[in-house]
Amino acid sequence: MTEPKTKGFSKPRAVQVLSHPLVSVVIPTYNRRDDALSAVDSVLSQTYRNIQVIVVDDGSTDDTILSLSKRSDPRLVLVGNQHGGVSAARNAGICHASGDLIAFLDDDDRFLPTKIEKFVHFYRRNPSCSFIHSHWFEEDRVSSSSQIIRPYVSGDARHTLLMFAPISITTVMFSRKFLKEKVGLFREDLGLCEDYDLLVRASTHGPVGLIEEPLTIVKIHPFNTPRDPEIVRKNQSEIVERTLDSWPEAREKKALYLINLALYAHLRKIYSIINTIQISLRQTRRFTKSV
Repeated sequence: MTEPKTKGFSKPRAVQVLSHPLVSVVIPTYNRRDDALSAVDSVLSQTYRNIQVIVVDDGSTDDTILSLSKRSDPRLVLVGNQHGGVSAARNAGICHASGDLIAFLDDDDRFLPTKIEKFVHFYRRNPSCSFIHSHWFEEDRVSSSSQIIRPYVSGDARHTLLMFAPISITTVMFSRKFLKEKVGLFREDLGLCEDYDLLVRASTHGPVGLIEEPLTIVKIHPFNTPRDPEIVRKNQSEIVERTLDSWPEAREKKALYLINLALYAHLRKIYSIINTIQISLRQTRRFTKSV
């Protein structure tokens, strides 16, 4: 674990973390019944038992809610929502959460069994964190191959987050009180980069904590339609501009932030293309051997 440094924040805001706090996990889902069931099971099977699992169905047309309703665990809360996108679903989950701490999980991702236990332990030792996150396993949905993603982002992360977008929202945990009073909800108008926006806003209020261990499995979909780069660029530029309005001493680095964000996005796209080609080649070789 990396102890967060508080340099750069004159009065780090400490939140009171109980010895055994209730943790709410928000899972938005849309027409992914089987994935949602697996995601829920990964949370209900945590070694840390004082949890609340909030599944927000974003207007699914399949039987997601019906299937989830067959789970008899009283820790599971089902919320029906009109189809409004992932930000609206996450915000609905936050509003229904009663936990002292809040974590997020996408419906096709998974928590490893000790994740919440280790996050709670870290929060008790570091209550001034704006949020904490961890490394994760990035798993290809087609080939099931995986690799560990290790973003070393901790302490005063404002500069780092304005230059890169290295943190997955499904690896993050907040204090609910801090999230509601200091940070606010996900912006539903963005469409893309809404998770990046939330993390940047949070990082301006205190140090970031990091657990240097992969505790989440994040699925990647190599054949999915890529995110529109122009919308990503526009939204990231707006996020940087708004952040610098309240942090004028860093304004001279605005061009550097935008260049680095664009470069990082291109590198991720190149990686995705290479990964897709590798998967296709492996599938072709397997097919050739079977005939």
